[in-house]
Amino acid sequence: GIRDVERSRGLGDVYKRQLDEPFNGIAAAVVDKLFEVILNLKEKGCAIFLIDQNTEAREVADYIYVMRGGKIVAEGEKDKVFSQENIKRLLLA
Repeated sequence: GIRDVERSRGLGDVYKRQLDEPFNGIAAAVVDKLFEVILNLKEKGCAIFLIDQNTEAREVADYIYVMRGGKIVAEGEKDKVFSQENIKRLLLA
């Protein structure tokens, strides 16, 4: 969660970080802080592999995989993926 991300900020040579559902079960106020921390890491050149069901997580993404039933149903740059009608319907389901 956010503690793992904050700890990684202190490591000078962190270039990769995997975050598995970091927004799960945290207060809305903390979500904003976590977005800020992730964006800060990206600005410093850290590659982040973010796994999350929260569609708001796409705001910090450059490239997205959308999965349904354990299979990738779409992938690509976030704007292209989320402009696809089938993905819009899938997210509203």
